[in-house]
Formats: sequence, structure tokens, C-alpha cells
Amino acid sequence: MNHPPRKYLINLPPAEDTTSATSGFTVTPGFLRFVGETVFGDKWQTRLAEALGETRAKKLSPATIHQWTTGQRSIPLWVREAMPQMIAKEERRLIDRAAQTRDLGLRLQQSTKQASRNARRPDAITPARDNA
Repeated sequence: MNHPPRKYLINLPPAEDTTSATSGFTVTPGFLRFVGETVFGDKWQTRLAEALGETRAKKLSPATIHQWTTGQRSIPLWVREAMPQMIAKEERRLIDRAAQTRDLGLRLQQSTKQASRNARRPDAITPARDNA
């Protein structure tokens, strides 16, 4: 079954990286999309709205992000100033999540190895069978 494109994905510009080692970066609708998709992945408009809102301690609507990225509204100057802080905060969150994921994976591997060793032991306790 084909679904029509979601309203918030219509008329978006192509993602564009406008960063430069010599001149910094320019916040264009395409750059906003580039940052959103790179940093937040799926549902980037909602996550970008939340993150930018946190930098100002004000709620920001995903509809506002959509309006900025489609050119319906101009992107305010404060967005450029907030981006480095927002990206640094998200990077720390991702590093923490990666460490938690690694630790979980290691615990699961150890648990699986221990279970395999226990299953191979001849004196391992096996569940009693009901011979009724």
C-alpha cells in the first residue's frame, strides 16, 4: 500500500553542508536539514526543535523547523549561535549511549559464554523429568 508523502517531508531542500574551515558556516534551509539528519536521524525535525528549544529554555515547534527548512520563514540569527552548543550536547548524549550499549553487549556476551560453559559441564544440573 502506497502512502502519500508526509506533510512535513514535502518541499524540503536537499541537505547541504555549508561548513568551511576558513569561513565557518552559513545556516541555510539545506544546512538546517543537513544538521538535523546528520545529528538526529529519523524524525530530525522534532528532535531538532526539542534541542534548539532547550538551548533557549523555550519550547520550539517542529512546524517552525519545517517552515525554516522550506523557506516559509527566515531562520533567526540565534539558531546559528545555538548550533555548536546543541551539537556538543547531542555528542555527549551519543557517547554516553554508546558506552551503555557497549557495556550491555559485553554483559550479554559474558552471560552467553557462562551459559554455554554450564551446559557443557557433565555435572551440570538438568531439570528433573516427570516420568508419569
